[in-house]
Amino acid sequence: MLKDILLQDIELLQLLKQNLRKIEFYHKKRAETVLGYMSNIIDPAVLDNKTFIKEAFVPEGKSSTSLVLNEDGSENVELSRRVEFRIETNPNK
Repeated sequence: MLKDILLQDIELLQLLKQNLRKIEFYHKKRAETVLGYMSNIIDPAVLDNKTFIKEAFVPEGKSSTSLVLNEDGSENVELSRRVEFRIETNPNK
């Protein structure tokens, strides 16, 4: 009986891990899509800095790892669905 419950729990955890990987994949794809759109904007500021944008901007899907919460502690789904960019620089280059 206990063994069956533990096996069910293990199976459930494996499914949750698979779903989390899928969700993280879609969040990353959304972030990459936003970066792709941004880097193709026809604007001198973008065009003049295309190499820098390509090398330094790192897209991150944040909604599964960094939720935005409402005052009552529940997830604010709309604000959690976002893309953030981290700019990585190497001062030794």
